[in-house]
Amino acid sequence: MQFPRSGVTGEALTVSGTDVRSLLGLNSTLTEDRVFFLRGVWAYNSHATNADTLTLWDVAEGGTPSATTQRLSVPLPALTLTMVEFPAPGLKFVTNLTASLDNSPAVGTVAVYEAGATGYEDGA
Repeated sequence: MQFPRSGVTGEALTVSGTDVRSLLGLNSTLTEDRVFFLRGVWAYNSHATNADTLTLWDVAEGGTPSATTQRLSVPLPALTLTMVEFPAPGLKFVTNLTASLDNSPAVGTVAVYEAGATGYEDGA
């Protein structure tokens, strides 16, 4: 059975080596015994001149990402809303859908409510 989910970040995104933030809402987690299929993701880099890279992770919010939990990287040009859609069934996440910025120190700006995702949970 599929359960639609969507949300926005409840916190600004940070550099990936320090922390990751949920794209489904503040402290949001996946329902136990379900997986999440990402159908679309969006982020707005509100920095006037600096680009950055949004990286998606399959790791708990506040967790430390690793090479094995990285799912996707998306370039974020300055002052641009970037949207990516995924064909069915979507990009699979088992632990949680989290994100961070790649440049250290972060040069782009993805503030609170400036990134989000949509998709569905599948399972019991």
